[in-house]
Amino acid sequence: MKIKDWFLLEKQDLDKRIRTYPRFRILLLSATILGFFVSIFWLWQKIFSPEIKLFDEWAVNFISQFRTPFLMKYFSLITHLGSGFFIIAAFLALATLLMIRKRKRAAIAALFSLAGSAALIFFLKDFFGRPRPFGCLAPDDCLSFPSGHATLAFYFYGLLDYLIFRFLPVSLKKFLIISFLIVILIILIALSRLFLGFHYSSDLLAGFFLGGSWLLLAIFLIDVLY
Repeated sequence: MKIKDWFLLEKQDLDKRIRTYPRFRILLLSATILGFFVSIFWLWQKIFSPEIKLFDEWAVNFISQFRTPFLMKYFSLITHLGSGFFIIAAFLALATLLMIRKRKRAAIAALFSLAGSAALIFFLKDFFGRPRPFGCLAPDDCLSFPSGHATLAFYFYGLLDYLIFRFLPVSLKKFLIISFLIVILIILIALSRLFLGFHYSSDLLAGFFLGGSWLLLAIFLIDVLY
């Protein structure tokens, strides 16, 4: 079967499944996703207010008091767990596992939402144009709003948690423990960006909003397909 024909069949099947999907869930998820996107622009307006500016600067100055060689090295390692390179490598491993378990559609839905979140990170950074607290990381990496690491970490590890819940036979106790560890990891990755001076706290919050919107979209697609 040609790829074009396969995509056409998949699209027709997806359309059919969406038409039979509970309308309440569609409305709830759509409203939440829209709310996340609106929150990014709302937060952008708020960062110019004296209160948010003061809090962002206070957070940067406060956390700078705890910068030691050990913690700098520790958070430098942690921050790589939310980098684009690591997330792509981890995603390829996850997609391979999904394929092996005959969950090809879940892998495609995850790929679609990951590509969308990555594209929006670059678009929104250029759109808002907020410089990093301590300057550029590279000649073409000078913008901080929203945080790409916070976005990808929230999206990918949140999706991983959902896939474990959806497709693996784990007990509720084990699932809650895994979820707790994943939440801690997401927080540490976000904190590493603040600790290393790459982002303001509002950048991280905007990243969570963006990552959350694409996570919900991936969950919606997987829920429709399965």
